[in-house]
This record gives sequence, C-alpha cells and structure tokens, in this order.
Amino acid sequence: MIDQADQLYLVAQPEIPALRNVARYIDQLNRFQYPSDKIRVVINRHSKKGAISDAAIEKAIRKSIYWKVPNQWNEVMKTVNTGNPLSLSPGNEFVRSLTSWAEVVAGRPPVAAKKKEGKGLLGLFGR
Repeated sequence: MIDQADQLYLVAQPEIPALRNVARYIDQLNRFQYPSDKIRVVINRHSKKGAISDAAIEKAIRKSIYWKVPNQWNEVMKTVNTGNPLSLSPGNEFVRSLTSWAEVVAGRPPVAAKKKEGKGLLGLFGR
C-alpha cells in the first residue's frame, strides 16, 4: 500500500525517542528500496527556540525537514476543551501552517500570511 503513495509523510515531535523512531523507519524504507524522494519528514510542535536545533534533527534523521508545524499547544488545547474550531482563527500560526501545508500537498501555492494593517497615524493611510 505504501508503494502506491505519491508521498509519504512521517510526522514526529522534536524529541530524541521520536526522532530515533523516524530515523529507524527511514532506514527500513531504504532497505525495501522505497524511493527516498517520496519520504517527507514533518516536525510537529516545532519551536525555533527548541532544545534540539533543526540542523541536529536533520543530522539525526539523515534527511531534510520538509515541513514544520509550530508548537501552539495551548491554543490547540483551548479549542479542544471549548469546542471552538481553530478554523475560526485564520490568523493563528498553527492554522496558517496546516493550511499552507495542505495547499502544497494539493499542488497549489501556499496561502500567504495576511498583511497586518498599520496602527497609529500612518496606519490611516494604508486603507
């Protein structure tokens, strides 16, 4: 079944055990001669200030990071607990990332971030 996939997305959090498992899975796919160009690694709960750098992640998994889903745990948990969907918050970094990823997977250009309107006196002229 995996052979029929156009792309294979391996999703992991930036933690040593998860990255070790991704590296092992990639090694296993390589043993079965699965095309390396079909394998995409997605890092969930990514943080620029995380304990493990992107370079260290890529070195550990021996593959480039394809997509980074930002760590918006508090916002996601709030929506889970209140029942308000994240889709109602299109400016949310997590929503923008998933929307852009979906666009890329579908073969369309990623959704551009909305430009913030200026504030103060100069913001009046941007309308």
